[in-house]
Amino acid sequence: MVNVDFGKLGVMTGFVAAGLSIALRDTLGNLMAGVQLIWDGSLKKGDVISIPNSESTDTGSTYGIVEQVRVRYTVVQDRNTVRRLIPNHVLTSDPIDHWTHEDDKIRLSLRIGVSYSDAGRQLRETKKILESVCYDVPRVLTDKPPQAMLVDFGESALIFSLRFWLDDARDGIRPVISDILINAYERLSEANIQIAYPQRDLHIKAVSEDLILPFKAMIEGPGGRTLDV
Repeated sequence: MVNVDFGKLGVMTGFVAAGLSIALRDTLGNLMAGVQLIWDGSLKKGDVISIPNSESTDTGSTYGIVEQVRVRYTVVQDRNTVRRLIPNHVLTSDPIDHWTHEDDKIRLSLRIGVSYSDAGRQLRETKKILESVCYDVPRVLTDKPPQAMLVDFGESALIFSLRFWLDDARDGIRPVISDILINAYERLSEANIQIAYPQRDLHIKAVSEDLILPFKAMIEGPGGRTLDV
């Protein structure tokens, strides 16, 4: 007859069960999340999504097209044709941007800063130029007119917000943004309106004579004659 210490066996069984539950927690979570995604149809093949707070791209998010929703993970292909396996619990527990959830049309917004000295004299002309450059890009919708609005008096620039609509995010948004920015730069330059850049004005109220002497020696020629600099 074998004597079994059921007390020790129970303790060991508890430890094993606890270890298995910890080891399988993520797997079970992904399985349950996968079943949920497949059942409610919130993600399907062809959807365009981006997952914020991801270090996979320089923009801080994973942006791509859903290729397949599996029980444990979802396959997302990014713009570089790299397929990323996203654990399903990430898609159900963390916020994601769903670009094509109910409508393929999306609105984008660009902030463009122009010089106070140039655009300040012709604000309405700047607004018209920014709106018109969008029509030169084929993928920008014309039935939803672009809008350029002055939104802020920045430290070094007048800030305009240029808003426009695209017909489909599946073909990517970066090429459209690039074309609009190039068009805006060219058209604003033609109108002598400068894209602003950070600058600072330095006002000197008083300077010690000891600080001026080295510079005077640099710009004065022989016999104290001042040189043109």
